Amino acid sequence: MGVSIFSKKKSLESVYLAGQDNIIAGIIGLVFLNAPIKIKRTMLFIFGLLWAGTFAYFLITGKY
Repeated sequence: MGVSIFSKKKSLESVYLAGQDNIIAGIIGLVFLNAPIKIKRTMLFIFGLLWAGTFAYFLITGKY
């Protein structure tokens, strides 16, 4: 989530994604690579928020 807020435009343009192991990750990767900077920042923030929320859920509930 911090990358989406504090990164510079040039560093987000040069992001390289490789090694998707399923079709959903491949589609998200293609959308991310071809999206404008504001969409990239939004996607990074949402993915970070989901990742942190999932981690907090499993940490609090102990269902791991």
